[in-house]
Amino acid sequence: MICFKCGLECFSYANGLEPRSICCNSKIDMSKGERMYSELTLSNPFYKKEILLIGGTGSLGKKLLHHILENYSPKGIRIYSRDELKQWELQKEIGKNKKGIPIAFILGDVRNYDSVRRAMNRVDIVINCAAMKQVGSCENNVYEAIDTNIAGSRNVVNAAIDNQVKYCMHISTDKAVYPVNLYGKTKAVAEDIFLFGNTLSGNRTRFNVCRYGNVLGSRGSILPLFKDQMVKDGYITITDKKMTRFWITLDKVVNFICHKIENYPNENGVIYIPVMPSCLISSIAKLLFDKYTSKYIGIRKGEKIHECILTDEETVFATLSKDKNFIMLNPSQKSKKKVKKSIYSNNKNKINLEEIKKLLKGF
Repeated sequence: MICFKCGLECFSYANGLEPRSICCNSKIDMSKGERMYSELTLSNPFYKKEILLIGGTGSLGKKLLHHILENYSPKGIRIYSRDELKQWELQKEIGKNKKGIPIAFILGDVRNYDSVRRAMNRVDIVINCAAMKQVGSCENNVYEAIDTNIAGSRNVVNAAIDNQVKYCMHISTDKAVYPVNLYGKTKAVAEDIFLFGNTLSGNRTRFNVCRYGNVLGSRGSILPLFKDQMVKDGYITITDKKMTRFWITLDKVVNFICHKIENYPNENGVIYIPVMPSCLISSIAKLLFDKYTSKYIGIRKGEKIHECILTDEETVFATLSKDKNFIMLNPSQKSKKKVKKSIYSNNKNKINLEEIKKLLKGF
């Protein structure tokens, strides 16, 4: 048997009628939630595959790198980004990985097709995390946002097809749903570009999308912003006391992305959406600080009071998983049962303070 976690041979034994396995490397009892492969089921898409993380030095890219190194045994990993300093810092951070998996750092920009195409040579799996993500930055740098989020996505799709990549996952956002700002509009177009990639490739490359809400603790997110404001100014700024957002932790995002690639390797043209809790932004402030002063500054250009993870029109093509943990949106296939609005609208799916405490644990 071959261990799912380390890719090495395992010892196995029989327990009545139930086969069990213990990893010879990590001593993990595979019958307790861990998964294993036999010689006939070496179908894990990461195993001995070359992986490219585009935008790999951002919060998500770095977390994906650590997760893949810890849980899988790929042939190699390539980190593609345009920031030389962040690449150097990440190289120092990871050092030498225990499994000896080759990690290559490639400087480049998704806006340069030739650069993307070269980086993707002989790659099996691509995860595209590259984007301009700040609403304000996109509003103030329109051409740059379009070049990065739209033209850059087209370059990734074309390069994947030209290099005969097997699987390509694009990272999107709930702001692509009923977009009111340039960031959301560019990400909505990027989703369409990736789904259209399946048609262009004749389904030889499988293009899918992962769409989710605000990531707790990521760079530029509300938690570090609030903490920084309290230190520097002694108060926090809130745009509107009624404003809500969907929330998810970085660990859950990474697990979600890898789980979908691993468990649905033959799907294409699908947008995967985790079911996420939502709450008032003001409620997060209350739980972060015992005492604080807040200033309400009013809604800014490009902001919404509430977000959705699906449009009403998309629910026709959306299917809620049996465990009710995620939604599969396939625009080419109608679903048998519509997803309830209480799940996909954060104005209808707010959690209470105790649940918010659990969400903020560790921050």
